[in-house]
Amino acid sequence: MCTATTNITGFNKSKEDFIWFIKKATSDRKSDAHGELFHCLLKMFIDADTNEDGLVSKGSFSKLIDMAASIPRMYGYAPLDADLYKTVAEKEKARQKMFDSMDLKTTGVITFDEWYKFCMEHIVAKVATLAPHPILDHGNKEEFLQFLKAAVKPGTPEHTEMFWYLVELFTESDSNKDGIITKRAFANIMDKLFETPNKLGLVHPDEGMYEKDEDKKAAFQDALFKADNPVGDEKMTLDEWILFAMEKVFKKFLPHTATTNVTGFNKSKEDFIWFIKRASSDPKSDARCELYHCLLKMFVDCDTNKDGLVSRASFSKLIDMAASIPRMYGYAPSDSELYKTEGEKEKARQKMFDSMDLKSTGVITFDEWYDYSMKHIIAKTATIPPHPILDHGNKEAFLKVLKIAVKPGTPEHTEMFWFLTELFTDSDFDKKGVITITDKKTFATIMDKLFETPTKLGLVHPDKGMYEKDATKKAAFLNTLFRANNPRGDEKMTLDEWILFAMEKVFKVFIK
Repeated sequence: MCTATTNITGFNKSKEDFIWFIKKATSDRKSDAHGELFHCLLKMFIDADTNEDGLVSKGSFSKLIDMAASIPRMYGYAPLDADLYKTVAEKEKARQKMFDSMDLKTTGVITFDEWYKFCMEHIVAKVATLAPHPILDHGNKEEFLQFLKAAVKPGTPEHTEMFWYLVELFTESDSNKDGIITKRAFANIMDKLFETPNKLGLVHPDEGMYEKDEDKKAAFQDALFKADNPVGDEKMTLDEWILFAMEKVFKKFLPHTATTNVTGFNKSKEDFIWFIKRASSDPKSDARCELYHCLLKMFVDCDTNKDGLVSRASFSKLIDMAASIPRMYGYAPSDSELYKTEGEKEKARQKMFDSMDLKSTGVITFDEWYDYSMKHIIAKTATIPPHPILDHGNKEAFLKVLKIAVKPGTPEHTEMFWFLTELFTDSDFDKKGVITITDKKTFATIMDKLFETPTKLGLVHPDKGMYEKDATKKAAFLNTLFRANNPRGDEKMTLDEWILFAMEKVFKVFIK
């Protein structure tokens, strides 16, 4: 979910949200924020990869740098080119120097792992110069308490910071990505919530928060969860979590305090079809995770009170934001085509709101929005024409696609390129821009996925080692195969090497 004036999606964030995001992304490589940053850098790289071979040439390099620089410039963290360079020649000289520093193999092109490594080193260095974040980079006890006093008051910048902090904890604990956390996840989210206060020596007046006996602590948290789950369904929604954390935790650290456009989709049509089919069919995919966060971002943008709820007054804005994405690709009609009058539109929106407001409270919760959206998206996705790779037909139809897909410049080649890129990113567990042989399961897994469709359709590769049943022999075969297609011999396969291997050694062999 990367956006700016230079066609980058994922960053229509407020400045507070961006600071949170970039600090989290650089400090925790297992976080959703880092996953989002990784995919945004990959998206930029692919947009500049004009030949769709997993490489970026010097000719496309300036475009790549301009895309990357546009994000920190939105927030005042990077100067404009006019401030950096006096002449075009000076800019080109600096860009050449930058390109050479990435082109570690002096091949005249850069690979994704080289781009990713350079960017992460640069971003980490820049983030170190940002002002401390009041939660991630907490100071001393007095400073944190001063922050809390402002954070519990809606409408303050500190409240917005705290809201995003609580949203982040919620999404990390929402392992099923369905907009709710269960009683099972409550203990973990509470530990994270108390992490900073405990480090700073703050003490909550409720002694049960610090119970040492595991059984007693579990019983206490069970009672706590039920007391703040008014529906009694053993599921806590985002709004319930925010209310609980503010009222029952942070305000109690302050006994004197009274209780009182859418981004992420600057994708090509082929990329969007791939993305939405993947997101709706595989709940564990990166695509589903991206869709989840996009729907959450829309919801939060319309949550004017920052309480985890969207009112009827903000609902039309929410629907407009969501509808703008499929409209970009011709998969949804405009309002003028749907409604003859504003009254007709409002009546339809009210009906839609009522269908989500299952508790008849006059507001909708994030899980209600998410559940409705996913059902709608899955139903709509089912009407999209079959994808030539994801929704393969019979053997003959697939071979017909393959014959064209191995030819650069064709729409089918672009489809195959995205398919191979998706397999690569799914297997790049550490998000470093490479897959390795040292973790043999990685290459074995990606090969299994690569052969999934051909095997289902009865295609047989002439290399019998691809179908070896003996686990030891199969591992030895894959090891040899990996090394034969790893020209540097460093036991790391880059995106371009993977694409070249899959095209030349697998797909082209099927059509000979």
